[in-house]
Amino acid sequence: PASPPPPAGALLDVVVASGEGWVEVRLVADGQLLYSHLSLVDPPRFAVDLRGVINRVAQSSLPAGGELVERVRVAQFTRRPPVTRVVLDLHRGDLEPRIEEIAGGLLIRVVAR
Repeated sequence: PASPPPPAGALLDVVVASGEGWVEVRLVADGQLLYSHLSLVDPPRFAVDLRGVINRVAQSSLPAGGELVERVRVAQFTRRPPVTRVVLDLHRGDLEPRIEEIAGGLLIRVVAR
């Protein structure tokens, strides 16, 4: 069997795609991302913490262009240990983003209910 990919050390890119009733945020890294997530209210946000990861994304804020997510923000949350935080600023509090592990990163999906 193939050995698992090495853990990521850097977040390289964030790619946002949206359509009517959905938004996808792809996190591109140099290995497998170790992550945790939390939902925050007032205003509604969904945060993903990437453990052991340095932020190498050029833009700190990306417009999401949909009615579900206002924007996606990326920042170095802590330097030691390195944690990069990705935050989706949601337009509504009843949204439940889903995370899927993909080759070279993560895919966060937000779908209208």
